[in-house]
Amino acid sequence: MNKLFNKIISFDRDNLGLFGILPSFAKVFLYRIAGARIERGVFIPHMTYIIAEEMHIGENTRFGKSSLFSAVELKIGKYAKFEDDISWRCRRITVGDMFYC
Repeated sequence: MNKLFNKIISFDRDNLGLFGILPSFAKVFLYRIAGARIERGVFIPHMTYIIAEEMHIGENTRFGKSSLFSAVELKIGKYAKFEDDISWRCRRITVGDMFYC
């Protein structure tokens, strides 16, 4: 993903919160423009930020409230669902298909 985009998202998360209030379709669109591979049906809710140099999210994946993933590489399989407050900060994240937490 575009490094400048990641810096803007990080700054926004820490200071403004404007990106977080965008609807899911707008976030998905902006992430795709920045180089993320996001398949169809992905839902990124209110106040969720994903900051990663590499991002691939499988189809029909849904994130819960206040999710924050910060990683060098992020791969999430199809039909994964994440609920409530989840915050991951690590080098690589790989989550398989049909994962619920």
